[in-house]
Amino acid sequence: KRAMEVREGRLGAASAASASAAPGWGVRGSAGGGGDGGRGGGGACGSGLPPEEWRGADVLEDEPLDQDEEREMRLENAAIRAELEQQVELARRAEASMLEVSSLSHMFASKIEQQSHQVETLFTDAESTSENLTLGNRYIDSAAKHSRDFRLLVLTFLLVASLSLIFLDWYYP
Repeated sequence: KRAMEVREGRLGAASAASASAAPGWGVRGSAGGGGDGGRGGGGACGSGLPPEEWRGADVLEDEPLDQDEEREMRLENAAIRAELEQQVELARRAEASMLEVSSLSHMFASKIEQQSHQVETLFTDAESTSENLTLGNRYIDSAAKHSRDFRLLVLTFLLVASLSLIFLDWYYP
């Protein structure tokens, strides 16, 4: 942490020195801010490079780090790298999960579409079955009525034939 604080202190001193050398840098609406986000000077606008004033002697050079600082920086870099690799792995897993969810969603939608046709067919069949049952019940009622009428007709015929035989037997002794 001490090494980071030392570096931040150096960067703060460098930015203070450059601010006095480039008065329009980083202040919006200043006199030299010609449309590049408030940065003045002849720097590379939007390219991420510092303005020309910073490339000169105003920028402080980094002092070499001693072994403890260098070891701390390496440990810190290793920890950051491990954390970033872990986050990248988590992102890859999340991406794989999302792809799997997308694939399953697509498959689910296609199955639902297939089943919707089958459900429509079942619904149509159920409607026709209901109509057929109604028509069949009418036919059964009609057949029952005709059956009663036929039985009555047969009974009447047998009764008339029996009476005719009795009459003929009486008439021709």
